[in-house]
Amino acid sequence: MGKPSRDYPVVFGYRAAGEVIESHSSEVPVGFRVYGNWRHTEFTSMPAEQALAQALPQALSWDDGVDVGQMGPICVNAVAFGEDEFRGAPAVIFGAGPVGLLTAQIAKAEGAERVYLVDRIGSRLEIASSLGLEPVEANGDDVAALLKRRHGSEGIPVAFECTGSSAALHEAIRVVKRRGLVVAVGFYQGDAIGLRLGEEFHHNGIRVACGQIGNIHPSFDWPSLRARVIELAQSGRVVFGGLPRTFVRVEDVASGMEALTHRDRVLQVALTY
Repeated sequence: MGKPSRDYPVVFGYRAAGEVIESHSSEVPVGFRVYGNWRHTEFTSMPAEQALAQALPQALSWDDGVDVGQMGPICVNAVAFGEDEFRGAPAVIFGAGPVGLLTAQIAKAEGAERVYLVDRIGSRLEIASSLGLEPVEANGDDVAALLKRRHGSEGIPVAFECTGSSAALHEAIRVVKRRGLVVAVGFYQGDAIGLRLGEEFHHNGIRVACGQIGNIHPSFDWPSLRARVIELAQSGRVVFGGLPRTFVRVEDVASGMEALTHRDRVLQVALTY
């Protein structure tokens, strides 16, 4: 027999929300609502002090709560690496997946004059438009040239790359002004195919900053990132749980994994118990 391709049991996901069903602390009653970034399980346990620190406000839905623990902080952290240079100016986000849609909204809430969201999938651009963002279809046209003609060569100070595509990172470098800032939010794997550092990066002196959550911005820590997510959600300026989700029972997780291959119809999958 050969070596198995994966270990068992298989665990899914990394963000969740739930309510306390048993407690040994007078401060954490049964029914207390919590959020977190634990793996998907029907039951989990945590110290009372952690539950209190991760209380889900009643004003937020369970769907909002799922994003407070991890996805929201990822995007708040990414925008922080824009160093406020986008305030009062256009910003460009590459990728209209969950990370891109949240990052774009947060950039707008934090002062971007307008936010362009670039993607190839029409259904995701429709979501962007419904959120007050400006969709740009990457259908073979030169997006960087289009936006530079619209705003001038010095018009766009910051772009956020949220796809993990090296080619998209190259386009983000092309779209910003001379000595502009690109925040690399995506997770880049393999060779950097499509990224050509001898062109705009070199001649325009572009700065590229790692905005991944493993690199927390000096102005934040985990508690303050989560607190900012809650503040933005309660203000109504950013839609978290309201983004489209496909729900499947955990027993049917295989269909959820298959659904994710249909990127034109499915944005994200959530497991229920």
